[in-house]
Amino acid sequence: FWGGMAIQSFRELEVWQVAMELVVATHRLTNTFPKHELYGLSAQMRRASVSTPSNIAEGSRQGTTSALIQYLRHALGSNAELETQLEIAKRLNYADAEEVVPIEELAVRVGKMLNKLTGNLERSRS
Repeated sequence: FWGGMAIQSFRELEVWQVAMELVVATHRLTNTFPKHELYGLSAQMRRASVSTPSNIAEGSRQGTTSALIQYLRHALGSNAELETQLEIAKRLNYADAEEVVPIEELAVRVGKMLNKLTGNLERSRS
């Protein structure tokens, strides 16, 4: 159970699904970055984006609500890293703002969903 919700798999979670969309969008965006950033900002952004749904999935298999909450917090941290890196990419002019803004909005959406899920789980524990 996830805060009172009967969930069979992390794949059923909308937050995981949206986080996966964010991975794809991030990879597509970083493909357009300068080649000298291949092992720099591009790689960091890709790792942060992949870490978010990965932590959701890993936490779902830990077997306890406390462990799940801990992994969801890690996912939140990775998502915040990505939000910061998207801002850096804009400031360095690696991508046009109109390319970055929809991805930033997706990251904000994932963050809100993770916060809500974490809060629901914490309340269900009490």
